[in-house]
Amino acid sequence: MKYICIIAICHLLIGTIACSNKSSERFEKGSAAFSNINEDGTPALINYRSFQNADKTWGFTIIINNVPSRNYITIPYKKAQSGFSSKDEAESVGGLFVKLIRKGVQSPVLTKNMLDSLGIKIDNDM
Repeated sequence: MKYICIIAICHLLIGTIACSNKSSERFEKGSAAFSNINEDGTPALINYRSFQNADKTWGFTIIINNVPSRNYITIPYKKAQSGFSSKDEAESVGGLFVKLIRKGVQSPVLTKNMLDSLGIKIDNDM
């Protein structure tokens, strides 16, 4: 059991390092430009994975071709300052972003209407 935990921690660290290296190359200063087409012209495999932040809020990671491409630790909305209040909220937005990227939207952003339609409330939103 001890070795399984050590192996799991190593995989997590390697994945985090790989993601942060790719992020610094492709997504400088928080910009997000995703492609739904691979270099060879085939469709990219696009998915998401939710995670819980240290402060018990939720976020999600966009995964392209099985490689973590961008972590959303906070709600990707201009007035948001924290993560999602539930796993369901994070997964709703993660799923929406995947659909938008598959349709060719390279830099998906949340609007007030999108948040309202998903039933997500932002504390700072007046």
